[in-house]
Amino acid sequence: MSSTQAPAGLRAPTDLSAGSLAKEAALGCAFWLAFLLILEPGNAVRAARVGVSLEWAQETLRIAGASLLGAPSAPLLLWLTRRFPIAGRRAAGRAGLHLLVVGLLALLLLVMARLLATWLRPDLNRVSLGDQIADNVFLLMFAMAGFIAAAHAAQFVSDQRRARLASSEGPRLARIPVRSRGRTLLLETEAIDWIEAQGNYLGLHAGAEIHLIRETLATLEGRLPQDFVRIHRGTIVNLARLSEVRSLHNGDAVIRLADGTELRMSRGYRDGLKARLPA
Repeated sequence: MSSTQAPAGLRAPTDLSAGSLAKEAALGCAFWLAFLLILEPGNAVRAARVGVSLEWAQETLRIAGASLLGAPSAPLLLWLTRRFPIAGRRAAGRAGLHLLVVGLLALLLLVMARLLATWLRPDLNRVSLGDQIADNVFLLMFAMAGFIAAAHAAQFVSDQRRARLASSEGPRLARIPVRSRGRTLLLETEAIDWIEAQGNYLGLHAGAEIHLIRETLATLEGRLPQDFVRIHRGTIVNLARLSEVRSLHNGDAVIRLADGTELRMSRGYRDGLKARLPA
């Protein structure tokens, strides 16, 4: 692959790409679709009790529309989980923040669902919006709390897997083959300053050059020498290039390398970095 010049200044993480956001939104759509399908038998029973016959074509459209309306909630909840994990000394405060966001989001989703239902079947809206919110807001909050708990569990499993890979006894890479101008070069790992995820590729920053390889960060991380440590979902740095760590007010930090490059470190990776630094 060709090499490019590395820009100076603080580098923003690149893992929140349009592709990853689309995948998270698709996950949200599937989550709400399953949630609504579970509730649908109860809706049919309640409608039958008041003498209303549900038209399944319209019900299908309503469920599909509500699932699409709820899809953007997944990227928001996953971002909240990554940015403010319920852990450490600030767990109580972060739990309160999660509860506030989940409550507001539940209210918004109920209002949007009511507008959709009014458009499709105005004859079914015999219950006031206030009563509908009172009946369903805690159910939606419970569902989203479960989604957040699952996201925390998935992150924990991922961290444990990464720790096992990092501590494995397998051979560490001394050189990485990279393609450049039709040739295959063997790049010394000790020449790499930092590594970032770029979609389906990894950018190996070595001085003024960036070498691209088709690899995942999780796979490569377990094969790198011990001098390399992850500081973000999509960033690994060579500790030999580290010159400064500057804490930020929100718990994150700015990592400054010897060449002046500044990278953002997520708070979830602080302990891993501290454990690897000299006393």
